[in-house]
Amino acid sequence: MQRNTIFLTLIIPGPDYPGKNLSVYMQPLVDDLNHSWHHPTLTYDRASKTNFFMKVWYQYSMHDMPGYALFCGHCTAGKWPCPVCRQLLEFLWLKAGKKYSAFDTHRPFLKRDHPFRQDKKNFKKGKVVLEERQIPTFDGATVKAELGALVRTESGVPVFHGYGKEHNWTHEAGITKLEYYDKLALPHNIDVMHTEKNVAESLFNTILNIPEKTKDNVKARVDVKELCDRPRQHMQPPEGRQKGWWKPHSPFVLDKDQKKESFRWLKNVVMFPDGYCSNISKGVNIEKGKVTGMKSHDYHIWIERLMPVMLRGYLPEHIWRVLAELSHFFRTVCAK
Repeated sequence: MQRNTIFLTLIIPGPDYPGKNLSVYMQPLVDDLNHSWHHPTLTYDRASKTNFFMKVWYQYSMHDMPGYALFCGHCTAGKWPCPVCRQLLEFLWLKAGKKYSAFDTHRPFLKRDHPFRQDKKNFKKGKVVLEERQIPTFDGATVKAELGALVRTESGVPVFHGYGKEHNWTHEAGITKLEYYDKLALPHNIDVMHTEKNVAESLFNTILNIPEKTKDNVKARVDVKELCDRPRQHMQPPEGRQKGWWKPHSPFVLDKDQKKESFRWLKNVVMFPDGYCSNISKGVNIEKGKVTGMKSHDYHIWIERLMPVMLRGYLPEHIWRVLAELSHFFRTVCAK
């Protein structure tokens, strides 16, 4: 926190955070950006040793999903949480899980001759997708046009008519009042580090079957029976020594022996250069089958460097190849 490296930070803790009123906090910044655009500042260029008039331009913002909803004004929960596709991608409500899911919503965006379109086995049972969709643009002009077409309510809650039924706009963000906002190619972005951390954490907890954190829980199995043709993953009724309903083993989950061997590998074998990442082995508890203390950067290292090696030979080859390709994707996106 030295004086020459400190930067402006706004911390909004607790249940009294401003929510949609974040634009009130942002208004001084918007005023400064407008002023610096219309009134350039005389600036010295050390490289050319000349003076020039500098204008300040808002290029883009980066957020995690909850921050995106507050800053941009488009809710990232409910039926249309995708900030790119918006109303073109309606999520599916899971009856047992009591939440929205993106399962089998991507096929309309695939090429017309893609084999996934005719697949009745591995997606929704018996469903063939012929509909074609194009991923829409989300530039500044599109945002302003969509906001301009909305009709405000008299009560103010919600702000616009049709919220949750026709659109997911919660409010008009203050940053959209910039004069040149409609010229921006991509005004709001999702931070790749948050996305990678969420994906890696879900994979880690599910593959290693971490209690209370795995996505492969009883509610998920009930929804699988409702949606998919995967009888091996359905909850099984009591029989023989099983006195209650039981959950069959999934091919993408390590068994007890494989899990212990993986934890021993993480604790005793894996080592990185000093400063590359935190010491993951300190958080490994082989007896309880848990790994504690992993931060965003640790998940970043795990999914890009450790996951393909750690799971090779344990999971079926077709599952491992998908995970290895996902690891390569994040490694490519995050590369310098």
